[in-house]
Amino acid sequence: MSKELTHWQSVLYGLPAAPMAILTVPLLAYLPPYYAGTLGFSLTGIGLVFFCARLWDGITDPAIGLWSDRIKARSGGRKSWLILGLPLLLLSFYCLTHPPEGAGLPFVMLWLILTYLAWTMIQIPYLSWGAELSADYRIRNRICGWREGFGIVGIMLAAAIPLLGLGEDADDLSRVIHLTFLVVLVLLPLNLALSMFTVPEGQHYLKQSASIRDSLASAWSNRPLRQLLLAVLCYRTAWSVFDATFVLYILEILQLEFGFLPLILVQYLASIVFSPFLILLANRFGKHIVLSMSLFAGGLFLLLLYCFPPVQQPVLALIYWFLLGLGNAALWLLPTSIIADTVDYGIWRGFPAHSGLYMAAFNFIQKISLGLGIALAFPLLDLLGFRAGGEFAVQNPAVLEAITCIAPASILVVAGFWLRHFPITEKRQRILKVRIARRNLATD
Repeated sequence: MSKELTHWQSVLYGLPAAPMAILTVPLLAYLPPYYAGTLGFSLTGIGLVFFCARLWDGITDPAIGLWSDRIKARSGGRKSWLILGLPLLLLSFYCLTHPPEGAGLPFVMLWLILTYLAWTMIQIPYLSWGAELSADYRIRNRICGWREGFGIVGIMLAAAIPLLGLGEDADDLSRVIHLTFLVVLVLLPLNLALSMFTVPEGQHYLKQSASIRDSLASAWSNRPLRQLLLAVLCYRTAWSVFDATFVLYILEILQLEFGFLPLILVQYLASIVFSPFLILLANRFGKHIVLSMSLFAGGLFLLLLYCFPPVQQPVLALIYWFLLGLGNAALWLLPTSIIADTVDYGIWRGFPAHSGLYMAAFNFIQKISLGLGIALAFPLLDLLGFRAGGEFAVQNPAVLEAITCIAPASILVVAGFWLRHFPITEKRQRILKVRIARRNLATD
């Protein structure tokens, strides 16, 4: 690219993140309890299916990351993957959310794997495209801020649309899931088209050829990347445990009259409102510091929820989830911007410019964490007395509270301390840019 991305191009680049985020809400929060309560699958079986499907990503994520790195700009670059993945994602997500009568766990496993594959074909090239749109520390924050801001808007829409479109039936998971699919069916193709036609391809395409083994070895040798990915594994697993038990916790412990959708809406409304201030904080104090403080804030929220649960107190519950949204905004906005900085570190070390591979590693760690959270939480719920079949019954509410709050809080605090010593600051990233530019001039 000959010049930096404009603000409007940053906005248009971020548009596809909204429908992609809408799609994640059923995968994380609605489908597990829907399969258990409506279809009668065992909680342990559901947890294992979701986790095993995530393991398949261990093959597809790095493969797609490497392949997308090798495609030349004249062949469509990153954008060609978005076009290929779109129809498969819509088809597989429809089958996953509309199982035929008599469908069993093998059916869920098949379409879950295909949904994850199609998601990877879009998500990894999309994130890599964003990482390549600028080499500037702060402009990367702006690009990622718009993209993840639209992602937060997408989750807000996922919570608001059922409330507006279904009214009193907003707690009917089967209808909520169906309506969510229709929204994704319209918005995802439209937003992808707007973004691909108005935003240019990025720079830093892979210039040197490397074998798959050497590429994976170079990624593993990138110490800042390893440090970030370990933190992501911890905090995403923690929040996945919370998300997996969230609906049950609201229904069984808090017993709120309006259900769970208003809480999701308020949480992400707070995140989107706080996003511009978060970018300013990241520019002032450093991305990794702000992300670390966000993890500490998340642990504090969970301890507050455990010690002072807003049982049958809807106003207090809304305040709690508004605070959660403020604290968790950094988890959406900053990690991929930090990943782009680790690409610079790798280039300085003499590694290939593997934006796709690094984003694939980040994407895979996130998905494994989400599957791991369900695999941990749901078998434990089985042991606690939950039974599928329309209604859930728990013999020991205190243990459910501990799984939902105490276990995730402990992991978040560990991840927060781990991130505080991340080595790539804004000053160091600028030094890396200068050294890379000098080396490129010397070799031209």
